[in-house]
Amino acid sequence: MKKAFQHFSPYRIVNKTFATSTKLNAKQTITTIVNPQVEYKQFFFKHQNIEYKAQVPKRPNQTLKEFLETFAKERSTSVKQYNYRDFEVCRCQKYLNLTKTINDLETTPNDKEPITILDSTLTLSNIKFRELRHLSHPFTDSSQALQVFLNSFLDKFHPDMEKLNKDSIITNLKSLQSLEKNKSKTENVITGIMNQLQNIFPDKNLKLEFMSNYKLDLSEYDKSDVEGAFIMRNVFNNVHIPVNILPPMQQENEKISRFNEEIINNMDILRKLAIKNNNILNFGVITDFHNWKINMYHKPKDDQLEKPNDYLTSLKYSLSVSAVDLSLNSISIILRVLAGILTVDQKEVSKRTF
Repeated sequence: MKKAFQHFSPYRIVNKTFATSTKLNAKQTITTIVNPQVEYKQFFFKHQNIEYKAQVPKRPNQTLKEFLETFAKERSTSVKQYNYRDFEVCRCQKYLNLTKTINDLETTPNDKEPITILDSTLTLSNIKFRELRHLSHPFTDSSQALQVFLNSFLDKFHPDMEKLNKDSIITNLKSLQSLEKNKSKTENVITGIMNQLQNIFPDKNLKLEFMSNYKLDLSEYDKSDVEGAFIMRNVFNNVHIPVNILPPMQQENEKISRFNEEIINNMDILRKLAIKNNNILNFGVITDFHNWKINMYHKPKDDQLEKPNDYLTSLKYSLSVSAVDLSLNSISIILRVLAGILTVDQKEVSKRTF
């Protein structure tokens, strides 16, 4: 199936869909008229498993950034406008700096390692183009390696449950039914639960700050920004934990669908936090208050493209709570895991492989 693109100077982009081959089929190319007075360079690349050929005017200092600016224009529609920061380029399992010039990149129709343009924002629909198929159903899938790591906190952290305010948690959760579309009040509920950590772990370095509508400006890295995030930060070690909150839902299908989307959205925020803060391991939380998932993102070295084990999600933790009672065992497990990821020692975890 061919996708329609608007063709305009200076680029001619030709696309083909390949069911079994990654080679460009010359017989199917769409030809457009180019300026005979201009010398062109053929530039082959791949985007979303489709190969393209561009006729790029041959000039010494033309950069990948300039190329992406035009590519973004051609991808834009009346519904969605793109810019170059919505995409990133990789080759040979490495991200390419956008200052690299087109003339420095030799491409052919049968490249074993083609230039590949990726969407810079992770979504459930585009992760397959990064070979992250293990996240196709993230709410029901989990990583055993990550689970072993998270379970280690259950032995290291011993909460003083006498200092837990059970009634406060129950009251907060009971209020959720009327807060479904009230973002700020829903975030207040999670803040009330998380603040219990400082009471029940007085011997740990936990001092929490909560940031709503958090904007992560990534313009200096040529990446798309994060806007409207809810971030929990431990002041002592500057660990940032993005928390994606879902309202409780009655329909199981709707709940799973929303969780799947928010788990990947949380992964996107984690990756961009790692770029901004230059951390090795970053953790995130996704919850509807009754179900809790923990994400982990590992930042590769030397601009390497992420592998599947750099994006992991945990088993589902369940909070057993009724209108009148709260399971101390279930809340203890969740709070110990949260305390663990908030107090992670970056030097220590950098030695660990998942």
